Amino acid sequence: MDEIKVIADNQLKQTVFDTEFTLEKLKSYSINMYQDPDIFNWISVNRRDKVADYQAMVALRRYINTERFISNVYLINKQTGDVLDYQKGISVLEAFHDQTILQLEDKKSQEYLHFFYHETAQKAYWGLVLPPDISHVDYTGSLVVLYDLQIVEDYFQNSGDEDVQIAVLDGEGRSVLGDHREEWDAAIYEHASQTDKSYFQFEYGNETYFASSAGLNSNKWKLYYVIGMSGWDKKVDQFSAIIVLSSFAMLVAIIIVMFWNSHRYIKPFSSLAKKVQLLSTSSKDERSLEWEYDVIKRGIDSLVHTRDEMIHTMRDHEFMITDEYFRRWILQGKMNSSMKAYIEKRSSLVHYDYIRLAVIRIDSYAEFQEKYNFESRKLMKYAIGNIAQEVLQQAEKDSRAVDIGGDHLVLLIGCLPEEIADSSEDDILTRQVLPMVSEQVKKWLSLQVTIAISSIRDISDDVRLGYDNMYELSTFKFVSGEDRIYEERDLEVYDTLLQPPDDVMLLEQIMYSVRLGQENAMRSHVDTLFAKLQHLSYTDCKYQLDLIMHTFMRSFHSIKSVQALHGTEIQLDRFATLQLFRQWFEEQLVQVMEAIQNNSRIGRKEEYVDEMKEYIQNHLHSAQLNIDEIAEKLSLSPGYVRQIFKEVTEMSLSDYILNKRVENVCLLLINTDWTVAEIAKQSGFQTKSHFFTIFKKSTGITPNQYRIAHGKEQTE
Repeated sequence: MDEIKVIADNQLKQTVFDTEFTLEKLKSYSINMYQDPDIFNWISVNRRDKVADYQAMVALRRYINTERFISNVYLINKQTGDVLDYQKGISVLEAFHDQTILQLEDKKSQEYLHFFYHETAQKAYWGLVLPPDISHVDYTGSLVVLYDLQIVEDYFQNSGDEDVQIAVLDGEGRSVLGDHREEWDAAIYEHASQTDKSYFQFEYGNETYFASSAGLNSNKWKLYYVIGMSGWDKKVDQFSAIIVLSSFAMLVAIIIVMFWNSHRYIKPFSSLAKKVQLLSTSSKDERSLEWEYDVIKRGIDSLVHTRDEMIHTMRDHEFMITDEYFRRWILQGKMNSSMKAYIEKRSSLVHYDYIRLAVIRIDSYAEFQEKYNFESRKLMKYAIGNIAQEVLQQAEKDSRAVDIGGDHLVLLIGCLPEEIADSSEDDILTRQVLPMVSEQVKKWLSLQVTIAISSIRDISDDVRLGYDNMYELSTFKFVSGEDRIYEERDLEVYDTLLQPPDDVMLLEQIMYSVRLGQENAMRSHVDTLFAKLQHLSYTDCKYQLDLIMHTFMRSFHSIKSVQALHGTEIQLDRFATLQLFRQWFEEQLVQVMEAIQNNSRIGRKEEYVDEMKEYIQNHLHSAQLNIDEIAEKLSLSPGYVRQIFKEVTEMSLSDYILNKRVENVCLLLINTDWTVAEIAKQSGFQTKSHFFTIFKKSTGITPNQYRIAHGKEQTE
């Protein structure tokens, strides 16, 4: 009996699910029919229109021919007093043959989108009236859909098992599948009323039945799944006999096949054991004494051990992965869903609604580079980040330090909503906490740093803009010579000093000539620039010189000789004439040119290549990433950058950048659900056509084929 109950319950659940699905589909189809413009127009017009009649009939024919359950449809228009019967045509309300439907529609007695049982002299139906009476609005027209009850009953009884019958009863025990089942349904309802369980057993005629019931939520009906026990007993006996015969046949087959299979399946294990033995580090005598099982077991144990070591290594690198996600967030400006999901499991910072962004820049970075190699510089910046986080933690501030590369790192600080209105918290941070960070870095690492901090901003804002502004502000010390914490409001002062000189292109050509080591071209551009300055008033000339000095110091801030200059006004006040300033300025340009050339001659090629690779990895998302930009960051000439990269890696820098972009695309295709267009953009490809050409040339397949081949669903 328990087995019957389990089977009946499973079949009942499936039947209920199918029924609910079918009823909902019919409702949805009827609603679509009601909302059809031609049908809705017919039941809404206030006067008879033959064109509307024709269009409504055409629309009804289209719907009825598509859905086999629909037997007939009535369109009722109270304004014109007409009824459109799809089978019999148009008649007035008083002469309509099915007055029961009109009375039902007038009373609004049907529940919201519920089917009802309806009988005419010829046939029984399920009916559905639209629109449903949910707001007691007096609609001017209605649509009544009648479903063929014979087709509905065939659908319910089509279980493929003659011992199974389906009954559907309303709340009062009446069958909604037709009166010809009245006694059968009454017997089911009577026995169901005598028990509070969802299943019961009853007698009907000379047969015993087992019934299981469940409600149809969409219509307040109850469905009964009834199994005839006599047929079930026969099936059990037949099944038992089949099991006995099958077991005997299987036993014979196993005996016959075992010998053949032993040779086929055991031999590969022997071969596998021999291969594992060849990979073993133990002596030949020891290997010969081992059983094949022991050999394979030892190989599997070694494999498991290797896997555990790999997992341990991945966990050790989890911090680096998290740091990379933070770095991507800062450089891209916003977090996508996959970034946020990964970071929020490992850092509480993303749970804040507001953040502040600080840039900690190392002063005299050229000396710092000479003193420490690449790995040591990364460790020193890691130490700066730890000091900053420790000081902020003591001030009860949640923070995260992120090494962006180059001469600085970024500090993300979580902020509470009440800090927006409380300026005292702002003063404590800028006048006590961050100065303490600077002091501790100087005390323990003997490094001078400049800190610039943003105002409080929403965590969903573009942090790349704040990062760019704060990094630019951290270079203000070159101009002002002030050793203090720079705040975002200082940008207004800074912007007044950033007004471009009259001839921006000429000044850029001077700086570009210096980077390329073209001394003659540099001197020619300087001649042209200072010839223009000679015709200015003293005030305008000094203003232009101040802007020129600022541009010079910003362009070559990583050069040691430039880092020794503090404040543009201090430098300008040293000269009595424009000619003296020009001579000094040319000397500075020549020193910078020589410093760049000297950097190219120093035997630090591997370190330069490491810095190039780090910069490329951190800026892959930028479509503007190029060799000139990398050379400027390293204070080297573009030609020398190409040369040393080719020497060390035996690959051109352009090919390396392209390969890294393709590798990044492959990684994102496998590990994210981003679209191909998003991935191309995040990997620095400017156009979709260029991206597809490069990717197919590198991998031999399209991005979507690559994603599918690695177990991901296609995402356009």
